[in-house]
Amino acid sequence: YRRVALYGVDYLIEEKKQVFANTVSSSFTEDIIREREEIHDQIQALADLKTMAAKYGVDISTLFVCFFFFYSKQFFFWFYHQKNPYQIIMAVLQNF
Repeated sequence: YRRVALYGVDYLIEEKKQVFANTVSSSFTEDIIREREEIHDQIQALADLKTMAAKYGVDISTLFVCFFFFYSKQFFFWFYHQKNPYQIIMAVLQNF
């Protein structure tokens, strides 16, 4: 689910819907039907994941919220263990 944090659930659902639409063929073979079922299940799983997160008060539908939710602990751990965090802060502020 790293892609959820990178892109957000809504983007991934739209991406899967495009893949689903592109699997339409003139002849439905067993492989195409299986692939469409798997894509449908993936879309449903992403929607269920979004619903579950909403029950906990977290909106994982967009990029920024997802990124912050999943990677904030890792960032603060990394930042805390730097030798001179002041230099990092100043370098970031100079780029704004």
